[in-house]
Amino acid sequence: MDQLAQTLVPQFIGTGALPEGVRLAGHALSQVFPGAYRRALEALATFDRGAAALSQLHLPTLLVGGEGDRCTPPDALQALAQVLPDAEHLRLPHVGHWPQLEDPERFDAALLEFLARPRVLH
Repeated sequence: MDQLAQTLVPQFIGTGALPEGVRLAGHALSQVFPGAYRRALEALATFDRGAAALSQLHLPTLLVGGEGDRCTPPDALQALAQVLPDAEHLRLPHVGHWPQLEDPERFDAALLEFLARPRVLH
């Protein structure tokens, strides 16, 4: 997994990532059990990603993604925000696939603000 982390992290990290975030992303990915990683990749193919199924999810949702995320591009998150009944999308500039590690201050601020809002659950 260490070799995979060394290959993937540089490809999916943003241009403005904090160095410690880059190191943490690499470390975290290198520690994943290979069998668990394989099963997660296999499970991805079974997820129902259709708009009809997603539109049935009635819960407040904050979709945070990086402007430079090649794995989950911003346009894909924006499209998902349009399908989910109570969703919003936040695009962080100069960030890649791991916004919580690359720009933790903006990520945490957005998450805390989102969680602090009064909610009426459907």
